[in-house]
Amino acid sequence: MMLTNDAQDNLFDQSVKTWILEALDKGINCFDDLVLTLPSIDPTYVFRVLNQIHQSLPGYRHLLKQIMVNAKAQNPPFSRVPVKNLLPPPHPLDYDWRFSPEAVEKLLHHCIRVLPFNGTIALLGTPSLVQPLASFSCPYHTVLLDSNHAASSHLKDLGARVQTLTHNLLEDPLPNFSANVVVLDPPWYPEYIHSFLWSASQLCTINGYVFASLPPIGTRPGIQDEWNKTLASASLLGLRLLDLQELSLSYTTPPFEKNVFRFEGIPVISSNWRRGNLAIFVKEKRTLAPRPSVPSYEKPWIETQPFGVRIRIRHWEMSHFEDPSLVSIIPNDVLTSVSRRDPHRKLVDIWTSGNRIFKCKGRGVLFQILKSITGGHNPLTFIEESLNRPLDNKEAQLVFRTREQVLTLARTEQKENLLCGYYWRSDTRISLAVS
Repeated sequence: MMLTNDAQDNLFDQSVKTWILEALDKGINCFDDLVLTLPSIDPTYVFRVLNQIHQSLPGYRHLLKQIMVNAKAQNPPFSRVPVKNLLPPPHPLDYDWRFSPEAVEKLLHHCIRVLPFNGTIALLGTPSLVQPLASFSCPYHTVLLDSNHAASSHLKDLGARVQTLTHNLLEDPLPNFSANVVVLDPPWYPEYIHSFLWSASQLCTINGYVFASLPPIGTRPGIQDEWNKTLASASLLGLRLLDLQELSLSYTTPPFEKNVFRFEGIPVISSNWRRGNLAIFVKEKRTLAPRPSVPSYEKPWIETQPFGVRIRIRHWEMSHFEDPSLVSIIPNDVLTSVSRRDPHRKLVDIWTSGNRIFKCKGRGVLFQILKSITGGHNPLTFIEESLNRPLDNKEAQLVFRTREQVLTLARTEQKENLLCGYYWRSDTRISLAVS
């Protein structure tokens, strides 16, 4: 787990404040422009620092007032429908941010420039590149390794030259193939980055290329130290850095993060505010570097997908009927954070792709309700069969009340997904989701 100390936190706070003041001094008067000027700093953090500046530096208050006026003049969240996206909506438990069309084009340009005829490209956690690569008439082989079953299963029928594997890059044995080019987009935490790089080094041929999206300086405190360790790790893996293109890979803001901004009162921002550094490596030699050790996984979540809305349920053991109601943990039910350090995470039993979280005592009963919804059946039948007894009136009332909770939740998130361009409807209704 990534840890920082007080000195790093204070240095980061001061750096962000300095960057913001420099932008204000240059005449930036719109929150959207301010966020895009900064090195990919979370807008919620920027908003917090702006309020601190407003309190401590009266000379900037007129500028900050203008920024807020301009922000209110923009459209509200979820108002613009982007290009239709056939992949399933991302789920926050997967740390799933997808490349923007501009980033996809940039990465494809780099890959095709160095891929030999009939070459193989390995995609590690980058499902947004699969369909564009599959559309090329050139003879390239593409292999996607991704732990997100919903994404990899959707992309499985794109032709003989495209292979998609549901694969945990932190612990599953690597498949037996080699690639001339490897593209990786790990979650931006050290153990993921080192594990993805190790996998890339194992799969990449000598003199092949590795393209990695990595966190920029504005991501959090201590990133420079993390980058130095990443470089050292890459060297031990036989990878030599050729180029570092800072802030060159943009991401499309997923629906769950739009909800965070909306319920935090953050002004509307560009959908591609988040940007990563593109690190380009060449594989120079084979090494015997051991696979990085990673923390043990908790028991897997189970995912169901009513109306294309992805709902994760924490592991349960069902032996008798318990109240399946969705119980609020926080106001509005939307977790206003995407950080794994948020203390609310350990309280969550139910987690949606819109970043809504709940406690639930009767998760096994809830699972049967969700299964009945996806199949269009009576939930009482499913539950009575699983318990091997009829339900009494009070239990039946709880079941139907919870069913209405779920339907209302699904309708809300289905609308949010559609407005973000996700028209996906699940074929695989229920799946394991290791997070």
